[in-house]
Amino acid sequence: MVLAVTESAFFVDDEPPIGLPYTGRGIDYAIGTPPSFVSLFDPDTSTPFYSAYKVLPGQAADIGKYPRPQGVKRNDPPGT
Repeated sequence: MVLAVTESAFFVDDEPPIGLPYTGRGIDYAIGTPPSFVSLFDPDTSTPFYSAYKVLPGQAADIGKYPRPQGVKRNDPPGT
């Protein structure tokens, strides 16, 4: 697996996570131009091995301004 320069820039030392099982068969998706979000998906189960995103300086100013809604429950996927 080789990531494009813009995609590998999401990770420390321009290296995606290593040592994860089965990631060699994954499919990379980068969203945005330049990419602001990248995921490596398992092509058989359509689940991500990992995902990463960048917070730009203009977005960082908004961190903490918008709390999560209260009372919203998150459910585990079926079978977990």
